[in-house]
Amino acid sequence: MSNQKITFKKEDVKSHFQGHWRDYYSQFLELQNGTGNESKAVCPFHPDSDPSLSINNDTGLFHCFGCNASGDALEFYGKLKGISSFPEILQGIGRDFGIVTDIGKKSGLGRIVATYDYVDEKGNLIYQSVRKEPGENGKKKTFLQRRLDGKGGCLWNMQGIEKVLYRLPEILQAGLVLVVEGERDVDALVKWGLCATTNVGGAGKWQESYNGALSGKDVVILPDNDEPGRKHAEQVATSLHGIAKSVKVVELPGLPEKGDVSDWIHAGGTKEALEGLIADAPEWEPRESKANSGLYDCVIDFNALLQMDIPERARIFPWFPEGGLVMIYGPRGIGKTYLVNTLATSCCSGSPFLKWGKPIKIIGVMVIDGEMSLADLRARLTSLLIAKPVKPLKVVSSEVVFAKTDRDINLVSDSQKSDVLSILDDNKEIRLVIIDNVSCLFSGLRESSKDDWGEQVAPWLLALRRRGVAVVLIHHAGKGGDQRGTSGREDLLDTVIRLDRVHGAPNDGARFIVRFTKCRGVFGDDVEPFEASLNLDDPELWAWRPLEESTYDRMLNLARDGVETVSDMAEELGVTKGMVSRLKKQGIEKGELLPGKFIHLKDSDD
Repeated sequence: MSNQKITFKKEDVKSHFQGHWRDYYSQFLELQNGTGNESKAVCPFHPDSDPSLSINNDTGLFHCFGCNASGDALEFYGKLKGISSFPEILQGIGRDFGIVTDIGKKSGLGRIVATYDYVDEKGNLIYQSVRKEPGENGKKKTFLQRRLDGKGGCLWNMQGIEKVLYRLPEILQAGLVLVVEGERDVDALVKWGLCATTNVGGAGKWQESYNGALSGKDVVILPDNDEPGRKHAEQVATSLHGIAKSVKVVELPGLPEKGDVSDWIHAGGTKEALEGLIADAPEWEPRESKANSGLYDCVIDFNALLQMDIPERARIFPWFPEGGLVMIYGPRGIGKTYLVNTLATSCCSGSPFLKWGKPIKIIGVMVIDGEMSLADLRARLTSLLIAKPVKPLKVVSSEVVFAKTDRDINLVSDSQKSDVLSILDDNKEIRLVIIDNVSCLFSGLRESSKDDWGEQVAPWLLALRRRGVAVVLIHHAGKGGDQRGTSGREDLLDTVIRLDRVHGAPNDGARFIVRFTKCRGVFGDDVEPFEASLNLDDPELWAWRPLEESTYDRMLNLARDGVETVSDMAEELGVTKGMVSRLKKQGIEKGELLPGKFIHLKDSDD
């Protein structure tokens, strides 16, 4: 967690979202229209399929008619994120939404280094793009937008604003227009006497509504030297084809990776050289659909598929393939970290792991921890190592990262995701990354948003899989027992494991029921549910037994304690009445129960 000082108050939050509370809640929930000026959504605080959460769009207050959760927007944020400290709630909202306390000052972020005015065709200010350094999530810079509020102030959102191109009046008068990715690049070209423009938001944010301003003009696109830049150039060129008089895409020579027009100018590029490049460049033409699809040569005939030599996917454990993507989730305090740290020590040392015994293949492991102190992490791993590691066991601790970089681990950050890939490229023996946990290490994502996960995390997980690196994600369960937030997280995963508390057992350590809710291509005993418990005083550490056996023994104990009916027994055990009836029949056949009410023979007078 950052130690930046809170510089705004609750009133600043309310002022920021006044009249726009629907925008606030839409960052966390998939909203539907309710009655009047209300919105409704599936409640994130209890199992809910028929939207029972009501939100007042005028006041920002919420109330759930299913679980009676209620409060204001700040209480909602704290409850959703599991934060009870009011300053931490304010800081989190400030970080996620960019709350501004006055013009030019944003809590918890860097200072404003430049503002860029976006005006209409008559030169009237519509909105501004604001550049701040340093940026969010470890980035060098962040761009925010603000608009006039009609009262001499600004609102830091684009609600109701029709976006326009940068330097619109000049564009409308020009015959040749250069399109680049950033306002700084535009201004640099304007100093040379050229007409240039960009769209707010940069690469990937081009809108069809911009095309009209460039109709009948010669357009030259100067992309940044990276994949997003090239895709953006293709998008703009495709959009303007047949609308502009001509379209050219000119890649500047000698640009470094991620370099742009400003970098080219600073490296010695001149107006004359640029004009020469433009003159020599051919007009852009749409690619043929065959080449554009990228899939044409990837189609495999079934007969050819049968003849292909496809190696069988290797496995670490029967349920865990190499390069596999796994999630383990359960309630807070149930023992998730003990379990995954045991998995880590087993994989790198070859020691047994629960009922599956020794790993099929010993591999190096890296644990990325977002919660524990370094001292606790060391003690935990040491207590679970029953054999010396044969392969590397490495840790990335949030405590160390903050001490050395003055920022938290946040794997939403492109730079930190890239760092992990680089570490793995330099440490080829590491074939498993454990991420403990999702809530701590992917800060800023809307938990209920499948799109956020799909855009920010899923491509990175695929990059790890393609390197042959397996990933285990640790996550919290919601109140209903399912993993918290969007179920879309599970789409890409090979295996999903749910940990449940043992019904009626004391909550005093790592004891839980292990259930596989998803395991691609694996069936039978390896993925049957079972009960596991940890005893650090036992040399073997973990004990386990089949779930039915565990439930049977607890049924006998409850019978001794006086539980008599199937319904009461099912409630006490947390299982179905059908399962209780089946176990009761076993007890009668074994001579441990009498027919009728649950009467243990040892307690019978017969």
